[in-house]
Amino acid sequence: MNYSLRMRVVVSSEDESQGLSIQNELANLCSKLSFSPMRLEPSLEGCLEFAASGMVEEQERTLLVETLDNDWDYDEEDDLYWAYGFNTKLFDQRVYYLELEFSKITK
Repeated sequence: MNYSLRMRVVVSSEDESQGLSIQNELANLCSKLSFSPMRLEPSLEGCLEFAASGMVEEQERTLLVETLDNDWDYDEEDDLYWAYGFNTKLFDQRVYYLELEFSKITK
């Protein structure tokens, strides 16, 4: 099974080098990701945000869900995961918010 992945990442910094470092961590887990340019997060002071997207296989999907956070909030109907760094253990302490949305790709 293949999935389309859309990811939203909010970084607790305005330093783009920290955002790039987080993008590199994500690319090491899933080399098929494409990243949007970073921008200031409009509703949070001192934060950057970026998006990532790509196609992942079932085992990559499982790896991302198991590796990126220890306690996801989850909407089963929409196959949507989200987590805040202040109340869970995200893969990087600089991440304020992380969202993963998977869509099955049918052949």
